[in-house]
Amino acid sequence: MTVRKALILAAGSGSRLGRLTQDIPKPMLRVRNQPVLETHVRRLAAAGVWNIWINLHHAPAAIRDYFGDGSRFGVSIHYSEEERLLGTAGALHKLASEFCSGLFFVVYGDNYIELDYAGLGAGRRGLVTILAHHRDYVAESGVVEVAADNRILNFQEKPAPGEERSHWVNAGVYVCQPAMLDYLPPGESDFARDIFPAMLRDGCELYASISPVPVGPLDTPEMLAATDPLWVAQIGAGKIGARRAALFPKVAAVADIDMDRAQAVAGAGGARAVSRWEEAVDDERVRIVSVATTNDLLAPVAQRALERGRHVLVEKPCALHSRDLEPLARLAQERGLVYQAGFNYRFHPAVERAKSLLSEGAIGRLLHGSARHGHGGRLGLEKEWRSRPEVSGGGELLDQGVHLIDLVRWFSGDEVAGVEAALRTDFWPIQPLEDHALAWLDLRGGARFSLEVSLTQWKNLFTFELVGERGAIVIEGLGGSYGPERLTLIRRPERFGAPAIEMETFDDPDRCWLAQWEAMERAIRCGETPNGSASDSLACLRVIEACRQSSDERRMVRMKRRAVFLDRDGVLVRAAPLKEYAHGPLTLADFSIFPGVAEPVARLREAGFLIVLATNQPGIARGQMSWETLNEMHGYLRAAVPLDGIEVCPHGDADACACRKPKPGMLLTAADRLDIDLAASYFIGDTARDVGAALAAGVTPILIDWPYNRDLDVRYRVKDLADAAELILLSLRRT
Repeated sequence: MTVRKALILAAGSGSRLGRLTQDIPKPMLRVRNQPVLETHVRRLAAAGVWNIWINLHHAPAAIRDYFGDGSRFGVSIHYSEEERLLGTAGALHKLASEFCSGLFFVVYGDNYIELDYAGLGAGRRGLVTILAHHRDYVAESGVVEVAADNRILNFQEKPAPGEERSHWVNAGVYVCQPAMLDYLPPGESDFARDIFPAMLRDGCELYASISPVPVGPLDTPEMLAATDPLWVAQIGAGKIGARRAALFPKVAAVADIDMDRAQAVAGAGGARAVSRWEEAVDDERVRIVSVATTNDLLAPVAQRALERGRHVLVEKPCALHSRDLEPLARLAQERGLVYQAGFNYRFHPAVERAKSLLSEGAIGRLLHGSARHGHGGRLGLEKEWRSRPEVSGGGELLDQGVHLIDLVRWFSGDEVAGVEAALRTDFWPIQPLEDHALAWLDLRGGARFSLEVSLTQWKNLFTFELVGERGAIVIEGLGGSYGPERLTLIRRPERFGAPAIEMETFDDPDRCWLAQWEAMERAIRCGETPNGSASDSLACLRVIEACRQSSDERRMVRMKRRAVFLDRDGVLVRAAPLKEYAHGPLTLADFSIFPGVAEPVARLREAGFLIVLATNQPGIARGQMSWETLNEMHGYLRAAVPLDGIEVCPHGDADACACRKPKPGMLLTAADRLDIDLAASYFIGDTARDVGAALAAGVTPILIDWPYNRDLDVRYRVKDLADAAELILLSLRRT
């Protein structure tokens, strides 16, 4: 008899895993870049198990949102939410009516097993068959005593060392006959503690099936690391590389052109030392590549690592130019890999405290800020690689200024809208690189920051001030030669007057390196965006490039963004096809959004595009529809699809307006309002009017294929919005 149903137990909180399971259930931790729960679901589906129930308690939304109804995985998933934990067997009792006919699996969702469920089901015996595996240390496990014929004789829960009766351990997968449901009491109960011993006492035959594959428990950080070790390849064994490598639990290889340095760093942890970085990246054990090289190698090493499926930690600035980093940010996103940029300043204790205070609203709305960072160089600096433009990519603005720009974006949670800058070479003979830079950054939310970085700051300096409506935060020092790391919180009294001042000094600023590694590990295990990503570094590089342009041209430079313009009817919304176009809905009753359009739009936004709707709605001018109805329609659309702007032309052809497509007015208006780079943007439409507007604005048109537009001659014609998004993303990958 084939097994068609399964219950996966996923309700536990995983408290022994600490911060890793703070926001997600333990079965959602990732092993080999995939949630453990997904591994079970996919392997059950491959065995023909199409009806799966999952019990929930801790952070249930994480599982519901990820798996939905299961259709994406070829199964039907149902959920059983437990207000209070019912235990492993109590969870099944609650669902007994769903399992009263036919064989079924019970699977502990927090064990990693690449199991052939069909094979286990075919070999089942007795009322319950329990998957077992061998383990040397069993004090944390449920032990199974097994006879020569694999009949189970007894159970022993977490025996003290030396008191174990066996080294066979319950692997948390059962094949059950419905008759076993009679042994489940109401309320909380546990299989190993309550149910299986009672069944043995009653003379039931229970059998063990020895697992043919390893079983990886995830109960503690140590068990998780043993199940899925995160081996690291360290590329670059200089000061930063050595500091990084000392923190990694498992280093497989260290690469450096200086073999003495590579061996010194590798020897400390028993890693392999090599002179070719490609050899270290290609090591089959490696899961993470840490890159601490000269700037010209950062992007090439990261690219090879990402192409081979490795997560990467790349020192700032991550690339020489934004054009080098852009495809790597997309590659990491598309492959589900963590790209951790080396913005370690975010993890300094005073900086973390400032971010927390801002999030709490301690100083109210952010108004402006200032930052200064500098040092005095060193003898022979002009002969170092940092003074060679083709290797470093830039001067002091790129070297230290990138940290300040990153902190402005991180503290504010906002993007830079415009910059003014002055870059100079005052002292060091490193032209055309600058040794001093001043920059003013205007943020889209209205705040303004002034930044200064210098190689002629004879006493090392770091200071960062944030000023809000209700107070200010001042950070001084980074430890060591930069002085003690301090934070001052200034609170403005409600009725003004002398402010209240609170000061904190932080004793361990160097902990930032370990804190960043811990954050990266959490991002890998939990499937999170890292704190300081490739996208963050890309945004900083673009700001730096705009600063250079501003300095060269002596003017304010606005930050341009790419966009994808979307027609509405026939692209996002169902429309009635006519001879040459589709007639959009005029009433709310007729308004229907195509299924599945939100996902490709979200992918485009994640790739850095603004999404702007540009739609002709002549029904307004003709009196066929009111503005109120149109706004309600667009309210529904905004709730379903992530949009950054909506441009509407309410006119008819007789109105001779500048906005009605095929005229480019709507696109030009949006470009002016949102600082859009039209030449780097796309228009996805379905009519000749859309193509005409795109071409008139200098935007690349993409036509969704409908019978009414088959006569149009366009370069890019696609089946639907999803194909259009894939075409755009593919073109980016080829750039």
